Amino acid sequence: MKKFIQLVLRRNAYFLLAAAWLFTIAFITTHYWSNYSSVRFLRNSIEKDIQRQEKDFHSLAQNHALVNRLVTQKYNKEELDLVMNKRFSVFLYETNTYGLISIAFWNTQAVVPSPEILQSEQTHGFIKLTSGQYVYAKEIVTTAENRQVLAVCLIPVRRAFFIENDNLQPGFANHPEAENKK
Repeated sequence: MKKFIQLVLRRNAYFLLAAAWLFTIAFITTHYWSNYSSVRFLRNSIEKDIQRQEKDFHSLAQNHALVNRLVTQKYNKEELDLVMNKRFSVFLYETNTYGLISIAFWNTQAVVPSPEILQSEQTHGFIKLTSGQYVYAKEIVTTAENRQVLAVCLIPVRRAFFIENDNLQPGFANHPEAENKK
């Protein structure tokens, strides 16, 4: 029996070495490159999602008639549902002759733009607020009635909560699996 095992090992030694070598390569590939590429995939997915939402906001802001109806509160149910179902937060501010702004419309109560966003000259950027991290974009819209409206968009990147429980867990917006990747 001992001779038989030695004979089989001698004849198949190269196969055993090749199998061990392939197993090692598969292990390294699975634990190194696949994790790296999945993080890269998540990053690209998050970036594309943010870009889609920014384009959606800009198209909403370019619809001057809709913006005017939202500011004057003369919208219908379909228009309200359209804005309320956005994955980003929309805030419309009216400006008066003295340059003061007052909020005229919003679609969420989960977050509020900071004064830093409202007073900044930048039209887009990244900001950390108490409820998480956001990409913001803003536009000044002149409606058909010659109103100056400041349209602000907050796109959630990562949510954070002061108090955490089963329902309020920190994590990347629209990508809960990203929190587990390192």
